[in-house]
Amino acid sequence: MGLEEIFQNAAKTIISSFGNVPHTVTYTHYGQMVYDDVTKTKTIPETNYTFSMIFTKFTQSEILMADNMGDNILPTDTKGLVATKDLAIEPSPKDKVTDSNGDVFSIIGFRIDPANALKIIYLRKV
Repeated sequence: MGLEEIFQNAAKTIISSFGNVPHTVTYTHYGQMVYDDVTKTKTIPETNYTFSMIFTKFTQSEILMADNMGDNILPTDTKGLVATKDLAIEPSPKDKVTDSNGDVFSIIGFRIDPANALKIIYLRKV
């Protein structure tokens, strides 16, 4: 077991140990459009992932720092913290997150911590 895997396991354990703080979410990943020559229809395949996510607000300094990096973060946006082991794919602006209350968020950006253990997903309520 390498150091990266140790950090990934630790992040997953930490998130799940917060009790009722993490929310169970459904992450919907939208694939590439597929055209069916027979039916002459276009479809966009969806893949759903269910896992725990911690929601937290951006601080003013994080908003300013993100702005300097080219990310357009609003004070009403939310960060979603998820263990990399729970979401192996790279978040995409086409994707959506639905929380346990039925609130839907679009993906407006993301970062991965240096240990590749935690994804910090920038969310905007739809």
